[in-house]
Amino acid sequence: MRRWPARLLDGFTLASCLFYPLVLALEGEPFFLHWTRAHTVELGVSYLIAALVLALLARAAQAVVSPRGRVLAIVGVALAPAASLGFAVLRGLPLKDTIAPYAAVPAVRWGVIVAVAIACAMLAARPDMTLRLIRAGRLVAAPLTAVAVVAVLRAPSMDAHAGLPSATTAQGALASRPHILVLVFDEMSRSRVYDGRNISPTLPHLAAFGAQARQYHAATAPAGETLQAMPGFLTGRRLADVDTRGNALLEVRADGTRVPLDLDPPDGLFALARSAGLRRELFGYYFPYCALVRSVDACAAYSFYNAATVAAGVSPLNALRTTLILWPHQFPGGLLKTPAFADHQRRLAERLEAHAASPFGATPTLRLVHFSVPHLPFVFTRDGYAPTGDPFGDREDTYMAQLAYVDAIVGRVIGVHERTPVIVVITSDHEWRAVTPRDEWPRIPLLVRMPGQQQREDVTTDVRVEDILRDLVTGGRAP
Repeated sequence: MRRWPARLLDGFTLASCLFYPLVLALEGEPFFLHWTRAHTVELGVSYLIAALVLALLARAAQAVVSPRGRVLAIVGVALAPAASLGFAVLRGLPLKDTIAPYAAVPAVRWGVIVAVAIACAMLAARPDMTLRLIRAGRLVAAPLTAVAVVAVLRAPSMDAHAGLPSATTAQGALASRPHILVLVFDEMSRSRVYDGRNISPTLPHLAAFGAQARQYHAATAPAGETLQAMPGFLTGRRLADVDTRGNALLEVRADGTRVPLDLDPPDGLFALARSAGLRRELFGYYFPYCALVRSVDACAAYSFYNAATVAAGVSPLNALRTTLILWPHQFPGGLLKTPAFADHQRRLAERLEAHAASPFGATPTLRLVHFSVPHLPFVFTRDGYAPTGDPFGDREDTYMAQLAYVDAIVGRVIGVHERTPVIVVITSDHEWRAVTPRDEWPRIPLLVRMPGQQQREDVTTDVRVEDILRDLVTGGRAP
């Protein structure tokens, strides 16, 4: 019993190392985690459970009689927490972008495996010295517990707005207005959607939709990256740059100054929709939309990294999944990150499709859905979730498989609303950046189908997607 305080300290130290990537993210990039007080409580429970489990394992390892066996058992218990701590430290190093490409080289992977095996053998060969090193390492790592606890307790909470009541507008003025459904597919490539001036026949649902829609062949997003493009859609402005600090979203002006960025200004998309008497619904990922946009009646936002935001309920595994998602996708971190992130992408896509396909009510509604596909990780085929190989490799075949899945989503969502008077907008926030020249990133597909439209129309003049959306909201038609 006298050794239990030491074993518990070991457990808390190992748990702190295990969750350290999440701790660092809470310190440096909480905006993208959509962190709330409930997540803090959930992480606290996960931390306590992990500490107790690791303390029991550490006690069992210390009880091994053979010195060499004891060393290998202790190393086995500490391996995942030590790797997690190492990944967190590596992420902050300036050399990470230089080192990362080598992880894909087979010789390097085998070299890492062999090096770890040799290191374990060397440690086991000198058990007395190794045990002294382990005791010294425990003392060095013990303060991480205090660092982790303080960081979690200080984590800023980002809670959603309750929403505002819909503006009152005469029923007669709205009776003739259709709903507006805007589907934004993250990183949907215009150059892959189109084969010349026509939508590729490999995307039959998009092609069928385009045959009865207005196709804009020179449409651009507000920017070539999500962090700027989506705020541009919502504010109706083209921003020089966008940055985050803590939980704050900042506009970086041309002169370099940073000011808070309001995604819901009086002349923004959803404020205009409110003034027009439309019900407002916003569903998406990446941005904490529900905390940043006040003029909404219904909202759901999912973090690209925080597994708790898509989980069906409270679970102590959510914090562990989030930690694994924050690991590097390169070997060896990818061995555990890949399945965790792949499943997270599946849940994101399912949640967002469910929002897009939910029935409209009687009140004319603006519904914008920001999808996480076809953005990586590439884990889909046309038939659904089927992760294979490397989902983080920017390969043509795996990207086209994601586009096929997007095509299937479009078919299902359009089919659900086929009998509903709705203007449907299909677009993207930027090109497939990995293989596209930077100056072409803002060039995106844009298709708009009005209720009852039967004929294809083509627009070749330059248009801004944010202008089209504002015109649909204020006037009910696209120019």
